Amino acid sequence: MLKLLLLLVAAYAGFDLIRTLRTGRARTRITMVARKHQPARYWRYVYSGFAVLFFLWPPSYGQLCGPIHSGGASGQRRDRSGMDYKGLRALLVVHGFITMAAGIVLTVAPGLIPSAVGIRLDPSAHVVAYLLAGAEFGFAVLSFGGSRLTDSHALRLVVWSCIALHGSSGVLEVYAYAQGASVAIFGNVAARAVVVGLFAHLSSGPVIE
Repeated sequence: MLKLLLLLVAAYAGFDLIRTLRTGRARTRITMVARKHQPARYWRYVYSGFAVLFFLWPPSYGQLCGPIHSGGASGQRRDRSGMDYKGLRALLVVHGFITMAAGIVLTVAPGLIPSAVGIRLDPSAHVVAYLLAGAEFGFAVLSFGGSRLTDSHALRLVVWSCIALHGSSGVLEVYAYAQGASVAIFGNVAARAVVVGLFAHLSSGPVIE
């Protein structure tokens, strides 16, 4: 019963967050907060919504999707080298939430993320943001699923997929700057470089054939 309740609360929190981002209005207990007139209160509400999802979704997700492969009678998720990749699994979960959040924002407010780096999208170009949102949702699923893998080869394939995503995106963002994009895009490049470094570091270790 508790598992179902957690799942329902997480679903409602996600629905409320999507509605808030889509409409630009946050419905609090006291009043309605508009993004245009009270941006500070509005974004606090949005960030608190993501925090609620962050705490509610893992137990709900874990109950719906048990471990893909059990590491023996103890149920510990270790590969044959004895490594459990605990830090890497945690990074994949965090990565899953970040990419899921990016997909939601790109869906409900297609121009928001591009505008942060000085790029304005015409409504006719929103399909580009929707395609990116689809890719973000796909990598969110890949990250959440990868965090439950025990086979080191499969886990590293997931990791190298994420490294390829962020590495190539970083290079293309530098190219975009050379084509006239705002210097703010280097914030994205730096963040992607950190993510690539973390994935590379935490995935290091022996691979048993």
